[in-house]
Order: sequence, then structure tokens, then C-alpha cells
Amino acid sequence: MEIKGNVKPTAVATAYFRSVESKRPDHLFVDDLAEKFVIASGMSPDGDLRLPNVTETRLYRTNAARTHYLDEQVRQAVAAGVRQVVILGAGLDSRAFRLGLSAEVTVFEVDLESLFEFKDAAVAASGREPTCRRITVAGDVETDDWSSALTAAGHNAAEPTVWIVESLFFYLGDEQNERLLSTLSELSASGTVLCGSHFGPGSREEQQTQQMNNRATEAGSAFRSYVDDPAAWLRPHGWEGEGVSIADYAATIDRHVPYTEEPGNVVAWLLSGRRL
Repeated sequence: MEIKGNVKPTAVATAYFRSVESKRPDHLFVDDLAEKFVIASGMSPDGDLRLPNVTETRLYRTNAARTHYLDEQVRQAVAAGVRQVVILGAGLDSRAFRLGLSAEVTVFEVDLESLFEFKDAAVAASGREPTCRRITVAGDVETDDWSSALTAAGHNAAEPTVWIVESLFFYLGDEQNERLLSTLSELSASGTVLCGSHFGPGSREEQQTQQMNNRATEAGSAFRSYVDDPAAWLRPHGWEGEGVSIADYAATIDRHVPYTEEPGNVVAWLLSGRRL
């Protein structure tokens, strides 16, 4: 199907999965804006992804578990006093609207200006307002000097931040990720929280991941990296980190991710770290 507006199909698909989860009686979260974004894109609210039994698919279940994990990371950090949240490659993320963050919290969303043109038009049409202060920062995380734009928009590197890097690391090469982590470290005061997702070594062989990579490659966005151990990966950059298999995390919230993951050969990670 053809997507209306300058928004990537992957962002619309993510919004669709979140809209489906929101309608479940046992939902892990509620994202009322997700369906608004889907409809604005031209996709049917029932989905045009050609995925029968969508709630049984790996894509849907990992999306739901990942969203829940990152929501909890943000809530915990804000409860501990952090007042800045930065979402890199924000896409159609609506945490500024749905997490009930107070007016004392500022959420910075970093993404392409064209994405925000689509997103903000859909938000305006919905009549929804963020519960916190929301600031959009135009920039390409892969190529632009987004950090200077973020600082100019009001981010204070001397105060703790929650960084959300959701479904971004694996689209970048190893050198790009090292530069990104260095930049995040430079902008992070002690007590800052970094949370996100990445692929593990098991993604190299796992069949569904390879099928996803083939489709992503056809769309010009191939998967380019993975990490063996999130804690070891983050440590040289000054972070005390940890990782949990997304399949293991899903099991703790009564969800099953339908793929086989061998011990020590994690397919996909949820990761978090605290700046030392």
C-alpha cells in the first residue's frame, strides 16, 4: 500500500501494532493516538499489513513487550526525579501524550522535519494535547548534528536525562553506534538513564529475523549490527548497563514471543544503563 505523507512504513506499522494492543482487554498500555496516525497514513485501522492473526505474530508481540519495557524505564526514572526525556528517531511515539507525565517534565522528540509535519498534523486533528512540555527537534540521527539542535532546543546536559533509543541501534553500523554512544555520554549527567533495544547474536540465524531483514533491505533499511552483551558494550562509554532478552521479558508480563532462542544466543535485547 502507498503511505500518505512523509512517514516511513515501519513507523506506521509500529503505530498499528500499538493500536491493536491498546484495544485488548489485557492491554499492556493504551496509545489512543496510534490509530489516528494509522488512519492519517492511509492505512485501514484494521491494518493493511497482510498479517493474518496479527496478535500471534512475532512482530506484534515484540513490539508490545518492547513498548511496555521502555514505558516502565521512563516511569521509574521520572519517579526518581529525572525531568528530561529525549526520544531519538521518535517516529510516531506518543509518550508525551499517554504516560501522564507532569508539566515539569520536558520530552524532546528528535526526527526528520518531514516526519513531524505528518505527525503534528495528525495530532492537531485529534485535538489531543501533551500532558508535559513537548519539543520537537528536526534532525537525522544518522547524519546531522542533532546534538547541537537538541541543545539549542533547551536540553540541559548538566541535568539527568532519560534517553530512549528504540529500534535504532540495529539500523546503524558499529562505528555509527560507537559515535552515537559517545555523543550520548557527552550529553549525559550522572544519574542519566539510557534505554532501548538492539539485536543479539542469535539474530544472524533466526529465520524470522532474516525474513524481516530481507524486507527491510528491499526498503533500503537493512539491519547492520548486533551486540553480544549490552552491559559490556555500554561500559567503556561510562554506563552501568544490563540487558534482558525480549523473549524472557515478554514471559514476565505473560506474553510469549514465538521464536526459539538458544541460551547464550539471544535474538533481541532490551537494554538499559545508568550514567556513572
